[in-house]
Amino acid sequence: MSRPRPPARSRRAGLWARLLYRPSLRRLRTHPVLAELARLEHEQWLSPSEARSLQRSRLLQTVCEAAARVPFYREALAARNVDGAALRLPEDLHRLPVLTRADLASGAERLVADGPAPHGTRWNHTGGSSGTPVSFLQDSAYRVANLAAVARHDRWAGWEFGARTALLWGADQDLASAQPWRQRLDIRWFRRQVELDAFQMGPAEMERFRRALERFHPQVVRGYAGALDLFAAYLEEMGRPFPAPRGIISCAETLTEPMRQRLESVLAAPVHDRYGSREFGLIASECEQGRSHVNTRGVYVEILDGDRPATPGTVGRLVITGLANRVMPLLRYDTGDIAEATGEEACPCGRGLPLLGRVHGRASDFIAAPDGRLIHGEFFTHLFYGRTGVRQFAVEQDEAGALTLLVAGEGPDLRRQVEEVVAAVQRRVGASVPITARRVERVEHAPSGKRCFVRSRMAAGRWSQGGVSRTGANP
Repeated sequence: MSRPRPPARSRRAGLWARLLYRPSLRRLRTHPVLAELARLEHEQWLSPSEARSLQRSRLLQTVCEAAARVPFYREALAARNVDGAALRLPEDLHRLPVLTRADLASGAERLVADGPAPHGTRWNHTGGSSGTPVSFLQDSAYRVANLAAVARHDRWAGWEFGARTALLWGADQDLASAQPWRQRLDIRWFRRQVELDAFQMGPAEMERFRRALERFHPQVVRGYAGALDLFAAYLEEMGRPFPAPRGIISCAETLTEPMRQRLESVLAAPVHDRYGSREFGLIASECEQGRSHVNTRGVYVEILDGDRPATPGTVGRLVITGLANRVMPLLRYDTGDIAEATGEEACPCGRGLPLLGRVHGRASDFIAAPDGRLIHGEFFTHLFYGRTGVRQFAVEQDEAGALTLLVAGEGPDLRRQVEEVVAAVQRRVGASVPITARRVERVEHAPSGKRCFVRSRMAAGRWSQGGVSRTGANP
């Protein structure tokens, strides 16, 4: 099977890559990220069986080191009378406990490996969209592995060293504007990246960004799925020109099919979706064939229905074991996300990396019906097709199950359109569920800058207690 050829580069881009971009990574020729990237690009072409074998050896090393050096896992295995060295992996992985956000939030010190922390170890933090803030240590080896995995996927989407990129993002720690001057110089000039803050995406800000990109002509556009969609909707509504990039990388939020269609239509480039987290970095990423490949260097993935692996074609909770961070390894960590199990092994792209089915997002991205069904958030996007008076919407569900529909829009038909949507929702969730529709000037984004159009405290609570039927998860 032939491998996809890397995108052609202009002489100017190649010169920039050799003379300026790589020195900006702090070392010439021997930077560890570049060496790791070379290894990852070789490993991606291993056969599926070779890729599984390599991942299994990394999993075994990670679990054995955690059993020997991390108090939490040492005690967990002792309580189960399990010798870490005698584990058969991945078959015996279920003998380790599933780690929750609550465990991490309340007992982080017991998850830190014994001994002095490696040079470059730093605290990282997350929790803005889940409501449960957590902190965790990550060493420099993890950061190297993750930066290389990100660069590999960027290249799948058409990026190359020296290529211009555009970023629509909301987390301060990732934006050049929040960095010291040296990092700003590195990001904006050496890495040639221009940014739009996802916190500030009014019409004036988006128009300034569009004009900047018209001059800048980025080869890859990357950002929150919701922020990208909002920008594409602005371009579509205003009829503004936009220079077509080679690829679009969506991440950090659930990419719906209507979002993908609008992005590819308006920006005239293929979308490569990416799934990751602060805890693990890049988890899976989409190739040119539209399949999501697991980053086997960084993670081992389980999709569980209860305590057992979900069968292919069904959904379950996504549980991740990190393979790159030795200072604070997170084993069998419940991400809170829901994903489809897949029985596929081979991808037409030729890469042997394992495949991950569709990630539907957090349990809170679903609505819980009284009979136990989970109703996917995309159900609501379909209800708003053709509702020209609606600019934005969001659906909120409280702990008791009551729904609030927030709608931003105008026009003489808006009231009727909202009433039709409410009636359709009522039919789906049942007559016993209270539904309130409220008009707002705009739908606010989350503190992280992400735009979550469905938020359910009831679904999140039921899922964490194992009290939700999986059969109603699809839209």
